[in-house]
Order: sequence, then C-alpha cells, then structure tokens
Amino acid sequence: VKFSENGPFDFGRNIWLPVDSIDFDVQFFPEGGALLSGVNQNVAFKAIGKDGLSVDIEGEVCNSKGETLYHFVSIHAGMGSFALNVVPGETYYANIKVKGFEQVKRFELPKVEESGIALSVTQRYDKNQLIYSIKCANGAPLPKGLKLVAHTRGIPMVSKEIDETIASGILMTDNMYEGILHLSLMDSDCNVLSERLCFIRHADTKSMTITPNKKKYSVRDEV
Repeated sequence: VKFSENGPFDFGRNIWLPVDSIDFDVQFFPEGGALLSGVNQNVAFKAIGKDGLSVDIEGEVCNSKGETLYHFVSIHAGMGSFALNVVPGETYYANIKVKGFEQVKRFELPKVEESGIALSVTQRYDKNQLIYSIKCANGAPLPKGLKLVAHTRGIPMVSKEIDETIASGILMTDNMYEGILHLSLMDSDCNVLSERLCFIRHADTKSMTITPNKKKYSVRDEV
C-alpha cells in the first residue's frame, strides 16, 4: 500500500528472479551409425541449449537396471564421446546436467540393434595413418564382397576390397587431400552398410599471412 494526499492506493511491482535451471537437448551418435549388440563401441554426443548454442554437460550412462556404467563430460562445444560395451538385449539411458546447474534430465540412448555392421576409424597423426576396423553385431562373421570407398569433396581417395577373414587394416593418408574424408562400407551390390567421417590434416601445412593495403577502412570501403 502506498499513501498520497487522496488516501491509500494499491501499488505493485514484479521482480523476476533467475531460475536455477536450463533447458537443453542431447543427441547420441554411435560410431558407424547404429548401436550394435555385443560390440564395444564408441558413442559420440552433442548438447545444445534452447537458444541453439552448445552447452557443456556432464552425466552418467545407466543400464535398464539403473546401474551406473560410465561417467562422461563434454570436452568442446558440448561434444564428447565415451566407449560402451553393448550387452545383448540391454537398453541404456543417460542422466545429464549442464555444468553449473543442478537440473538433471534423462535421455534414452539409441535402440540396440541385434544385427548390423559398423565401421570404426582411429587416426594416428604422427604416422599419417587411418586404422579402420569392421564390427558385426553379436560377433557375426563378415559378409563376402565388402568394399571400402572413401572420397574428399567428391574426389576418390580409396577403393579397397575387404577380405572377409580380416576385419581391420591401415590406410595411409600421405597422398590424401586435406579436409573431410567420407568413408563408406558397401556390400557386393554397392549398398552402403556403414559410414564414417574424419578430418585429414597434414603436419606440413603451409601457413598464410594476409596484409591489407591500408590500416583503416571507412564504412563500405573497398578492401
């Protein structure tokens, strides 16, 4: 109540206090495209806030019994990864919170596939190598006629027949173009079974210096 010469009258003011919570979403990306039963697999994740920008998170992976299997944190721009030993017939979820906030949200991991194939790639920058491995759900044998094809910006880099008795190998990157390398694992009919992206960077990359023609520019001035 506030008083004046004409008597009291109602007076109110709203003060908005910040809420100790934040809305966010997390997506999970099993390496090779699918979460395969009976396979030890890398799972990447990406977290964004309601404004579409990345947020740093931390959380834990749990199985259907509620047992905590792994703890993980994002390492850059809401992104990171963890290794998951996928048990046949199991389901997984993650309890996650944004760093600095107490609000915890639950996210389901992708459904476990009882059949399928996945391409895994590890890069060794010191030796200019890409180490690939092919993993089948539940330890199934590799099918015959597999082919590994890779390109950079549409330019073919690799075309390799896969021996069904050897599930891994090494690709040399010395003569590959820098940039995003797109690897595809295909069957004998050229159907894509699994895909993987990686970035090729050579240690001897040349640096560039740009010098402007003057120190200061006005609005809409030519550069």
